[in-house]
Amino acid sequence: MTPELQLEPGQTANASAWLGRALRRLKPEDDGLPDLPDQLEAAWDAAAAYCGMSTWQLCEAIARQYGLPTVPLPATLSAEAVAWMRSPVVIEAGAVLVRHAEGYLVAAVAQPVEPEVMQRLRFVSGMPVQLVLAPPADLRLLRESAAIHERASRRVSVSAAVDEVAHEDGRGAPVHMSETDRGVFHIEDRETDNAVVRLCNLMLREAILYGASDIHLQPMGGDGVVRLRIDGLLRIQGRGPASVMRRVINRFKAVAGMDPTGHMRPQDGHARVVSATQALDMRVSSLPVVGGEKMVLRLLGGHSVLHLDDLDLPEVERQQVRNLINASMGVVLVAGPTGSGKTTTLYSLLAEKDAVETNIVTVEDPVEIRMPRLAQTEVNSKSGLDFANALRSVVRQDPDIILIGEVRDRETAAIAMQAAITGHLVFASIHANDAVSVLPRLTELGVSPDLAGEAVRGILSQRLLRAVCRACAQPAQAPWTPAEAWLLAHAGLKASLRAVGCAVCAGTGYKGRRSILQVLTNTPAVARLLDHGAPLSQVRELARQEGMRFLSESALDRVQRGQTTVQEVLRVMGTDFWREIGVVTGRTPPVELIDPPKLVRDDEGRGGVLVIAKTERWREKLSGWLRELKWRVVTASNEGEVLQAMMHDADFSLVILDLETVDPERARALFSMRQMLAGAVVPMLVFEDSGPPGLAQELGQGPYVMLALRPAGVGDLRPQIDRALAM
Repeated sequence: MTPELQLEPGQTANASAWLGRALRRLKPEDDGLPDLPDQLEAAWDAAAAYCGMSTWQLCEAIARQYGLPTVPLPATLSAEAVAWMRSPVVIEAGAVLVRHAEGYLVAAVAQPVEPEVMQRLRFVSGMPVQLVLAPPADLRLLRESAAIHERASRRVSVSAAVDEVAHEDGRGAPVHMSETDRGVFHIEDRETDNAVVRLCNLMLREAILYGASDIHLQPMGGDGVVRLRIDGLLRIQGRGPASVMRRVINRFKAVAGMDPTGHMRPQDGHARVVSATQALDMRVSSLPVVGGEKMVLRLLGGHSVLHLDDLDLPEVERQQVRNLINASMGVVLVAGPTGSGKTTTLYSLLAEKDAVETNIVTVEDPVEIRMPRLAQTEVNSKSGLDFANALRSVVRQDPDIILIGEVRDRETAAIAMQAAITGHLVFASIHANDAVSVLPRLTELGVSPDLAGEAVRGILSQRLLRAVCRACAQPAQAPWTPAEAWLLAHAGLKASLRAVGCAVCAGTGYKGRRSILQVLTNTPAVARLLDHGAPLSQVRELARQEGMRFLSESALDRVQRGQTTVQEVLRVMGTDFWREIGVVTGRTPPVELIDPPKLVRDDEGRGGVLVIAKTERWREKLSGWLRELKWRVVTASNEGEVLQAMMHDADFSLVILDLETVDPERARALFSMRQMLAGAVVPMLVFEDSGPPGLAQELGQGPYVMLALRPAGVGDLRPQIDRALAM
């Protein structure tokens, strides 16, 4: 173990603080040391520039001062290293496995880690871990390279699988399978699997790899499109012929117990998704739409239970929530729109309770997270077990704590309130815009204000914000966006990050999500207002006086702590953010701050065209011709830009590659990137007349690739595009 790479008690893992101490040891005679930025990579760059060194030279100088080891980083990471780096503990430490020595691991970090993180690293590794020092940019590039190669290896057979599906006989015919396949998707490919099965397996594997909650299959622009809901947003992950999509949908229907021939009516089904390491439940829903069928696959049970501290809430809300959990009776409601993380929060509240000494019973639709020590009941309307019926049975089971998946009707609300005032602690979710808005929602459900004042202990309102990717985020700096400038001037914003995008986060700039909470505690004063039917504005004002904060304040906390961005807060909260922050600051933000998202698709629902060419002149010429033809155009000049385009803006109908401006090795690398689902069946138009001899023919062996001569103008380009799209 290297003690100098483990923080001492009381020290923080702040990059600028540690590097500042290192600089003072390197240059003890210098009184004018620079203020270093908080972001790790930026701090290293600033320190190296100040010393007149490269980051590796700085690394070696620091290592000599502290007596730390440094080792050369490998050109690529081993499969063992990639697997090790998937652990959340390793991600938190920012560590990269350099080598597996006899009896211990050698891992590189760019700053010291906290003692408890070091202990967890040893635990997940099952052996001692020696830390060595390395610059953060080099570690990031290694991680990005590993992510690219891992994705490519997982998708190498996609093009062949789709091509095989497209050429099989009986397109759209029902899929036949053995009895052992009914109701279960075994997503590890078997030798006996046909092309349709392999493609379905690939979609499921990729969804699990990315942590997607849903898979959407639907017709769009004459094609079939695959989208994954990742971190709350749908991301186009692939596009292919409609005939292929029909066969894929039929396969999912058949396994999920639905009728593959019933294309004209909505259907619902259920299946298990089984891999070598985990098993998930999957809800399947199909719906007839113009142009074919739309299918949504929801993956359930892929998340572990979080404890309250795992939510990393601001201290104000964390203490308020803990006080509510410790109540002996009453209702604690969690409010928010669909997909705002209410279920995760409810389970984190339950995880704080002792399931051995207390009887905890849940009623859910469906059971999303399985907790072995709880009695979990799943609603089944077909058998007559709805929320109200299940709850009536639950209260006769001597429960101490009851969790209700959703209060959605009068009978459920009445039973929940009755249970709360007769000595039970009830946790439940409800749909409402904010904590105070839950009160009129309860009135709509037949709960009188005086009963709400007696039974309700507190209300949590929440949203989910995407967390900024730690591998690529950069400190925000001038020129400021209008929103950043206003918040810096009027709302006390002192520091923030901007999302960039890299291979680790699939080009989005974000990875994972964080919750923001508003907590209304039903104090005696608030209860008196409710009992007298006071206006909501009066209740809201009193609640704020007694400690309730706006969601916007919780969101700004996340921004200040470097966990998300101003842009993400505005995407999620919209005008509510400015309304609330105006109350907090006593200033009215200008209307022009609100910048709604702009649609990038054309009226025909087509995807765009990705143009890959190294020289700016030729990119601009091709782009101009394509815009004349009413195409949306995205350009790229190198592998990194292609990767970001295919992952972040992956909705392409055509890829154009100009070989004259791309050297052979880069061209092959670009083609390997097409093996991801996003580009597997997108036609590629390759201009071959000026490229290296033989390279075009080598690259043209794959499916959906058309070789052509460079066009002289838009008149030549139009028929080339038509032929490529007709492949």
